[in-house]
Amino acid sequence: MRWCNGLWAIGLACVLLAGCYEEISRTEPWPDLQKLADKPKQDTSSPEEQFRFGDEGYAIVLKRYDGPRRQREAEALVRRLATELSVPDVWVREESGKAVVYRGRYPDAGVATAQNDLRQTQMLMLGDKRAFEDAALVPLSLGSAVAYNPMDLKRVGVQGYYTLQVAFFDENTGPGFRGLAENYARELIQKGEKAFYYHGPKMSLVTVGLFDESDLLQVQQEGPGGVPIIAQMYGPRVKELQQKFSHNLGNGMTVVEKGPDGVSRVQESFLVPVPTGELAK
Repeated sequence: MRWCNGLWAIGLACVLLAGCYEEISRTEPWPDLQKLADKPKQDTSSPEEQFRFGDEGYAIVLKRYDGPRRQREAEALVRRLATELSVPDVWVREESGKAVVYRGRYPDAGVATAQNDLRQTQMLMLGDKRAFEDAALVPLSLGSAVAYNPMDLKRVGVQGYYTLQVAFFDENTGPGFRGLAENYARELIQKGEKAFYYHGPKMSLVTVGLFDESDLLQVQQEGPGGVPIIAQMYGPRVKELQQKFSHNLGNGMTVVEKGPDGVSRVQESFLVPVPTGELAK
């Protein structure tokens, strides 16, 4: 789904045409989103189940330490989380010369326990700041050094979050479209933005910012025949970011699309849901 003028609308698929993009059809930015409804998950991550998986399943990666004092520093963080914040099930594993601090073990990234623990971990305060905003659910079989990339939108993994899509790169640019998306996200990060990329099979997205339901406003409007309707509009934080990133670029160019009235317009940036569960694998 996408937002248009503050309202939910359908997502985007474009093709290159005469130097700009002309919309020919609309699909979901992540078509596999609907597959989540086809495979209901059961939360089996009781304390007994969490430790049954060994190097299988998922865990929340908090921090990585290297150097000769890495194990001592990692264990000090575990003690601090236990004593100051009463955070349960925090543990350390050695991976490729680094001491990695994890929280929990879960059979799947989409189970409710994993999602709730991740959201709570990202809100933890040590001192006067959130110490683990970049915490992520990662597959233990790969190790955090391979699985964790702070630019990858999949690592956010929390239900109910949204992000502003500002660009996409697809096969029209050649087989290197994924690298172009990563480079653009990296450029935005270097400019101080919270930017991400997301790789689909034929398209990679670039997004900025993270928002939740509090950034969406319920507004009463007059509908057809004067009947009042409730519309969802973007809140101040989203609109402020849209002032910096007003367009959704396609392969580095503005996207021209035709609306229901047949008028061509440059496509605006819009919110998309952060992928979770199976979609985020």
